[in-house]
Amino acid sequence: MKNLDWKLLKRLALLGVAMGLATVWGWVGSHEAWAWLLVGAAGAGAIARYVKRDHFQHGVAAGVIISLAAQMLQVIFFPIYMANNLAHTADFNELPIDFPPRLFIVLLAPVIAVASGVVLGVLAWGAAQVLPAILEMLADKNKKAN
Repeated sequence: MKNLDWKLLKRLALLGVAMGLATVWGWVGSHEAWAWLLVGAAGAGAIARYVKRDHFQHGVAAGVIISLAAQMLQVIFFPIYMANNLAHTADFNELPIDFPPRLFIVLLAPVIAVASGVVLGVLAWGAAQVLPAILEMLADKNKKAN
């Protein structure tokens, strides 16, 4: 944990805040999966570019932080979230009658965060494998153009 670039992880946490607010206000709507894919690509790219080693570990940490930030905003602003995401309201109506939907999100958050972390870890590791080659290719292209 001490080998992690916490400055970068704090910046990446802002992606989670942005996604949390976007979902609370219903801005992503039915395109939420695509928005999460963009967040994952941005996070993996940043880790691949600015971290020298332990890309997978950084990806896992970033994925957990981003996911928890987004989900906690959904919990904090739950009435607004439900009002702006009617499809999720129908899903929550299928829960057992005495089970509060807000508590459901809180209990499920760690599971989703770990899964998100593993996915972002793999994406960050993969990006770290291919990014140097892409940057070298772009540098060669610029040299030939000049």
